[in-house]
Amino acid sequence: MLAKGAVQAHKIAGFNHRLREQARTQRSRSTTTP
Repeated sequence: MLAKGAVQAHKIAGFNHRLREQARTQRSRSTTTP
């Protein structure tokens, strides 16, 4: 059974990963558009 702290850290890591992916796609989209 996971500790509450581990679950929290996992959620935060997933949230940060999603933000990073979103920023990267926005950057690539803005660079590809004239």
